[in-house]
Amino acid sequence: MYTGTMKKIFPKYEHRGYKYEPYEEVEYGDEGPENVKIWHIVSSPDGKKISFDWSPYSVPTFDDFKLWVELGTFDRFDLRSAGGPLDSEDLQKILSKMETFMESKYTARKLEAILKFENEGGLK
Repeated sequence: MYTGTMKKIFPKYEHRGYKYEPYEEVEYGDEGPENVKIWHIVSSPDGKKISFDWSPYSVPTFDDFKLWVELGTFDRFDLRSAGGPLDSEDLQKILSKMETFMESKYTARKLEAILKFENEGGLK
């Protein structure tokens, strides 16, 4: 088996200065093309090339890409719990966990402020 050349494919996305450009790589065997993989390359706002750790067999939607940027451009190794490349379901789980964390943090701050207010005499 040998690998053919890589070529840019569509779609291309841009969000907050991050530019997504997927490349297709075809692996050939004796009978012709055997496997096609997609490499997900992103240029950061400062021009650095980073890998978007997405399944090599699918292209993310613009919403997936946008959410990945908003969540911090992480990969599976940043998460410790992801066993393979990311997908839409992984992004939604991460978003849900972050929202729960932020909500609990807000609730804790609110409770802290109420207790402080009451400890300082409340509305006497």
